[in-house]
Amino acid sequence: MAEQLRYVNRSGSNSAGGNGTSNGTAGATRAYFTLAEWEANEQQDLVSAGDTARGLCDSGAGSADNATVDIAGWTTGVSDFITIEPNTDNEAVLTSWDTARYILSTNVASVAMIKISTAYVTVKGLQIHNLNASGIGFELASTNSLIDGVRIRATGAGNPIYGNTASSTATIQNFILFHFDGTTGGSEGIYISGTASGSTILAYNGCIYGFDDGAEDDGSALTCKNVASIANVAQDFDTVTTVDYCLSDDGTGTNAQTPAGASHTNEFVDPANEDFTAVATGNIQNGIGPSSDANVPTLDMEGDTRSGSAAFIGADEPAASGISIPVVMNQLRNQGVA
Repeated sequence: MAEQLRYVNRSGSNSAGGNGTSNGTAGATRAYFTLAEWEANEQQDLVSAGDTARGLCDSGAGSADNATVDIAGWTTGVSDFITIEPNTDNEAVLTSWDTARYILSTNVASVAMIKISTAYVTVKGLQIHNLNASGIGFELASTNSLIDGVRIRATGAGNPIYGNTASSTATIQNFILFHFDGTTGGSEGIYISGTASGSTILAYNGCIYGFDDGAEDDGSALTCKNVASIANVAQDFDTVTTVDYCLSDDGTGTNAQTPAGASHTNEFVDPANEDFTAVATGNIQNGIGPSSDANVPTLDMEGDTRSGSAAFIGADEPAASGISIPVVMNQLRNQGVA
């Protein structure tokens, strides 16, 4: 088995037409210019080849990648899978949206930035923003999908995560879904439609902020655990099938938590400005750990270990060495000291 590693590089000195075998910006081996170009050129039967495919995305200090992608037409299997992730120092981070890192973003109505139409696809660590008021971040349209460590912005009535295909299966973990423009009517951070019957969608250890509904499940398919869904206009979890060990303003679900002192900054450093670093003394420390639920990710968004029967709600597991300086400063501000 071999890994077919290819690069995407958004450097202003790059252009379409390379074969992606290097991260360079000149010559026949130069990187692909868009993720869509990578998908179109690399689409193949991985099972017959006995291979895996990996696309590494790099900002190259250039512009956002502005082409939508439908991962379709591949033949994959449990050992012959696809992975899409950022190159080193291009990963989404807990503290902010970072324009110096790789971003997949354009303005297109009712179309996903990434549609997963092939089984056994993993997407890690990307920053994604569909700028359209009815835009979609991810569309879940196949089986055995994993979305890990992503940060997705939404505009207007847009949905960062959308599922409408029957019998699909997906896990979304260590995620941040943020409504960007304050015009929230009809928006859901996660929306599973009624046509997704028979599906199993697992959302674990994520943050949803500022939507009309944080998550809406019309397909009886969605399980949310260790998810913080806050600052939403209508409902934090609307008809979601299973809500357990989650933080919300309205205290939805079993083993429910609400923000300490009714303040979001007692749970995260500055969620209104997209910093979802955990405040170690908040109620988000009352989640469920991987030793009690095998679907809880063993690592957080930054690669820190979650262990034991208890874990933090959200994308961040504070380091065992103690509380970070940003967290301490946040606590002092809440007390009127700093």
